[in-house]
Amino acid sequence: MSRSWPRHRLVHLGYLAGIGCTGPQITAALGLARVQAVSNTLRRYGVKLHRRRDGRLVQAVAFSRRALDVIDEAAAQRGISRDEMIQKVIEVFGAEESSEDALDLIANLLDDGGEQ
Repeated sequence: MSRSWPRHRLVHLGYLAGIGCTGPQITAALGLARVQAVSNTLRRYGVKLHRRRDGRLVQAVAFSRRALDVIDEAAAQRGISRDEMIQKVIEVFGAEESSEDALDLIANLLDDGGEQ
């Protein structure tokens, strides 16, 4: 990537940094070959990546409108936010006793939903 980043790339970079993505995650999301390009650009604009000490990672995901409607309805029923609902659903997999149990749960969900 050249020294001058297009505005939309800088916005995307700032967004990913702001939501807590790591340098390697940002590099992959932007399709870059070197983490150093991300680090240098962030440093140039005075943006610091926060080191996550809890081992958690951030993943930016695009949802369909229908999926968001269902998530919002489930969240409203529980009196929590959309973000909290999504996190609770995803954390169910990590709460399984074993990786095999988690993979079985995912397979069952996908099979019931018609996905393969």
